[in-house]
Amino acid sequence: MKVLHLIDSGGLYGAEHMLLTLAQEQVKQGLKPTILSAGEPSETEKAIEIEARRIGLNVIVARMRPGLNVGEAKRILSWARSEGFDLLHSHGYKFNILLGVLPKRLRGTMPLATTLHGYVNAYFGSRMSLYEILDRQILRRLDGIVVVNERMRERLPKEVVRSSTCVHIPNGIASELPEVGVLPSDIRDFTQRHRIVFTAIGRLSQEKGLDQLIRVAAVRRNELESIGFVIIGEGPSRLSLEELTEQLGLKENFHFPGYLPNAGQLLPHFHALVMPSHTEGLPITILEALRAGVPMIASAVGGIPAVLDHVPSASLIRPGNLHDLGRELVNMASRRPGAIDVETGKALFHQHYTSRIMADRYCRLYDCMLSSKKGKVRSANEPVNSIQGRSE
Repeated sequence: MKVLHLIDSGGLYGAEHMLLTLAQEQVKQGLKPTILSAGEPSETEKAIEIEARRIGLNVIVARMRPGLNVGEAKRILSWARSEGFDLLHSHGYKFNILLGVLPKRLRGTMPLATTLHGYVNAYFGSRMSLYEILDRQILRRLDGIVVVNERMRERLPKEVVRSSTCVHIPNGIASELPEVGVLPSDIRDFTQRHRIVFTAIGRLSQEKGLDQLIRVAAVRRNELESIGFVIIGEGPSRLSLEELTEQLGLKENFHFPGYLPNAGQLLPHFHALVMPSHTEGLPITILEALRAGVPMIASAVGGIPAVLDHVPSASLIRPGNLHDLGRELVNMASRRPGAIDVETGKALFHQHYTSRIMADRYCRLYDCMLSSKKGKVRSANEPVNSIQGRSE
């Protein structure tokens, strides 16, 4: 089975890591995945393209005019048909919209699936909010819709939610624990100056709630005086976050090393992971922390509560609640690492959130979509017997 994954990536974060991991597992299954990475004509090589090539995945670079570029979407469809792809898999609103608005006859026998990695709660009236509204409406025209957590269904049209084409497939990562990464010298120097160091990893944008983490550190200054915070990532909020630490006199307590590839491999160096987000899908970093046995403090948003609700090493907080966040930071800082039960979280990860489990579920969905195109009736909830090593 030849699968064309389509994405317009803004970095190498959760959605990109999920896609790369899925494609690697699909190769093991005997499928033939290709990643089409889109961008504007002026963009140079993207991080996802570099990483895909590094790990041996087939990647096609596509640069196109931004906006509703229907002509380019038609050309991509024509190329995909000529290359013999069996199925299209979109990762983001760009290709949901570009391919979803086209007449289905142009897709021929190629069904179109999408993974909804999460919405960002864009300000009403902004361009992003309009894209999100259009995205949710266009889902009716797709053949398979994947939500990475059940709570995402609440934001979708009822017609889509009730459809058998909408299924829940949690994200997954490799079951093998990677070698612990070496701390860059700037982070190593920072950690040596603090008794305990927390980390936050991800795109630095408003919905991640990192400004609230800084404000809590200021309010709880006396209790968190010897605590450091390493904020790993890049994004539109980086400058304002750095300025906020200076305004509140916390420049020595926060370090911003920027984007780091494979930041998840650095998790064991830190006391805990902090994720005070306002919105999330199912963050890959949460799964990496479970696998590595790293405690965490996270907002009860998106798919996070379903994963962490009964994990002793995790503390859930109400999104936007500074009191909750401050209390749990102080509590977590007072706990010795050896006294925290991390084995329960590790066991949960291996039972439900490995990349093998995720890929098996996607393969079942693909089979269902292709069978439907051929006029056969099959349930996406049928058990998978033996998908590993399978080839079509």
